[in-house]
Amino acid sequence: GTLKMRLRCEPKFGGVQFSLTDRFFDPCDDAGEAAATFSVTIDPMYQVAVDTKLTRGSWHDLQLMWNRDECQISLDGNPITTLNTQEPPTHGLSYLRLRSLARETDPNGFYVESVVVDATD
Repeated sequence: GTLKMRLRCEPKFGGVQFSLTDRFFDPCDDAGEAAATFSVTIDPMYQVAVDTKLTRGSWHDLQLMWNRDECQISLDGNPITTLNTQEPPTHGLSYLRLRSLARETDPNGFYVESVVVDATD
C-alpha cells in the first residue's frame, strides 16, 4: 500500500508519531506504538530519520510505501529510510494513528493538510 501525507511541524512543537495498525488504539494507550506494524517518529528537533530533518514551519510530503515485510519512507520525493515490520498485521492495515509526543500541552503542534491512501493489492 501507499500513504501520502502533507504535513507541517510548527516551531517548538513537541514531536509526533505516525503509526500504521490493523486495529484501533485509544490515543492515550501506550501499547498502540508497540503493536503497530510500522511507526514513523518526528522528534522535537524535526528529525525523521538519520541525517534527515524537516524544515520547521514548512510543508512537507511524507510517503509510506509498504508490503508484508517492510515500509519505505520518503520525504519530499526522496527515499530516507526503510522500516521492517514490527508486528505483523492480523487483518491488514486499516488505521493511521497520529499521536503527539509532547510531554505537556503543545500549543504549536503540527498540521496535516491531506492524507491519501491506496491499499489495493
